[in-house]
Amino acid sequence: KQIAMATGGDLKIASELGAELGAEVVIVGTATATEADMSANPYFQNSGMKSASGALALKAIDVNTKEILASKSGDAPMVHPNATVAGTKALEKATQKLVEQQNGNGLIDQLIKAWQDKANNGNLLRVRIQNIPNYQASQIVTEEIRALAVKVDSRKLSEKTLFLDVGWRGTADDFCKEMDDHKVNKDRNKLSVVSVEGNSVLLEVK
Repeated sequence: KQIAMATGGDLKIASELGAELGAEVVIVGTATATEADMSANPYFQNSGMKSASGALALKAIDVNTKEILASKSGDAPMVHPNATVAGTKALEKATQKLVEQQNGNGLIDQLIKAWQDKANNGNLLRVRIQNIPNYQASQIVTEEIRALAVKVDSRKLSEKTLFLDVGWRGTADDFCKEMDDHKVNKDRNKLSVVSVEGNSVLLEVK
């Protein structure tokens, strides 16, 4: 059931399965092989050859952050006297095409670009900080985090909650260890971790 949910697009389940197996990245997706009707094709008449198309849709998921690092879909044809073999070889051909595409947009290329971006800018964490009394306080908290992070982008301040995108060199757990009990506002207040799930972190000012 978990595997069916993961291949169906449930990023949380896919990440949990990967974590259980000690993986950093999980690749999930669907693969289908369909025999083509070539009865009207003069090249196939009386040849005994069968034609099949292999179709793939793949996603590479970061186990720690539950984000999609790369995604790719496509298909490839193959002919063989045996329809099952034709379908199997069509899937092999489609897989190689998607993974090793030469235009720089294959699955492996996308993964490398994602990892390079993480190396330069850190992991992207979606951070919410509640109990922010006013705009000035939001600026103080933002600067405190900016001094420790690779980059910080403020998205909005709404109903005493500050929303930040934080580039962090490390995992969400590393970020939480650094932020929990971290003093701000000239030591008059401190940050406290309320919850963490994937790359989403909820903090509170106390």
